[in-house]
Amino acid sequence: MIDKARASKVAIEHVFPGIIIRICQFHVMQAILRWERNHGPGGNHLPRPALSLLRKHQLLFAVRELQRCRLAERWPEHTERFRERLEAIADGSSTTADHLWEYFEANWFCEEWLMYWTDMGLPAGANRDGMLSTNNRTERAFKTFNQVFLGNRSNKSAYRLVLILANEWFHYYQAWPPQKRVNQKALDMAVSAHQLWSSTNAIQPFVLPDGRRAWRVAA
Repeated sequence: MIDKARASKVAIEHVFPGIIIRICQFHVMQAILRWERNHGPGGNHLPRPALSLLRKHQLLFAVRELQRCRLAERWPEHTERFRERLEAIADGSSTTADHLWEYFEANWFCEEWLMYWTDMGLPAGANRDGMLSTNNRTERAFKTFNQVFLGNRSNKSAYRLVLILANEWFHYYQAWPPQKRVNQKALDMAVSAHQLWSSTNAIQPFVLPDGRRAWRVAA
């Protein structure tokens, strides 16, 4: 699990050929909201779109739906549906669907990144939820290591690094294990809700009288 960083991807694939790599879901959504661009030339010249909070929410929902594509041969089908979503999102705003599409086509649909943020290539039965969702926990652990054990100073000795890991780092977590901050009941409810949302027929979309999209749970 990595940020959308080319250097990290290349290094990992060089050391561990064939390993499954995915971009952290949090950083996928963050990069899209920030309109981050690292692949061009298409999309690099486009300014960040002016979208309302509701339209941003709809855009992220459409992206998450697109990520569910598991087979490369079905990618055109999923992108066609995504294009329709963009048309609806951009309708009535100062941003065009072409504006949004060009950004995704240049920065996310390119061959370099496509397999790293969708469900394509994952083992059977696995998707980008759970442990394959975020690297924030690992990043937090690295920050703790830098702050507590290295004092925010660069380490220049591999020998010293091994000693810190063996004699201090592991003992630190044995003595002070991370506390659970999430209410288990709430977590179980969220998991159940996500399973419903991910099913094919439990959540039914419909259109409100004012034209807004909504969803209902099938009885």
